[in-house]
Amino acid sequence: MSSISQIEVPAVQVAGSHGVGNLTPRKLRDAWAGFALKRGLAQALPACAREYLDDGLEGDPKAAGALVIAAPNEYRGYVAVAAYCIGTPYEAYRKILSRAWLHDYGSVAQAAKDNRLSIRRMMKAARFPHPFTGQVKVYRGTSGIARWKAQQGMSWTIDPDVAAWFAFRYASDDRKPLVLTASADASDIIFYDNDRSEQEVILSRPVLAAVEGNPASLVCR
Repeated sequence: MSSISQIEVPAVQVAGSHGVGNLTPRKLRDAWAGFALKRGLAQALPACAREYLDDGLEGDPKAAGALVIAAPNEYRGYVAVAAYCIGTPYEAYRKILSRAWLHDYGSVAQAAKDNRLSIRRMMKAARFPHPFTGQVKVYRGTSGIARWKAQQGMSWTIDPDVAAWFAFRYASDDRKPLVLTASADASDIIFYDNDRSEQEVILSRPVLAAVEGNPASLVCR
């Protein structure tokens, strides 16, 4: 595992709205890092995942999905980083990154060295579609932390009840529930998913948020 974890996500500036064909835009040095990570994965992954590694990273959507499913949790984030650095074609890259994030976002964070800027770059590079326009009201539920820290978090939702659920998930007498709300421009939404009925969004940058009333009132609506 050490040969994999030593490779960091490069500080890639995504090249505007124009890729190279259907490839996510990358610099040559990032591709070198990606292929080095791929070699590490080829040695570390079990055979059931390794058989999909080449085709998945080269852009086969079915292989990409199978690769993330077959890979152990601790490797899924590194598969996503490899796809990001190599410049895996969009459809396959979206499948790798979204499945890795939704199944175990911690594995993506670990592979990205808990660097939120790197994770946002990875999300932005995928160009995930979403249905929103104009200003979008977003919510974030958490507990036991201050507002200034909570608003730095990655995951938000457009459903206040979902935010309230997360606020109470680990709440206790020592961990007060907190629901934040903010207004975000649709152009800042770089990830949207509702497969788990959570209406999750990730924004391209932190936002200034306000406290949303009493979380209990949201849960009871």
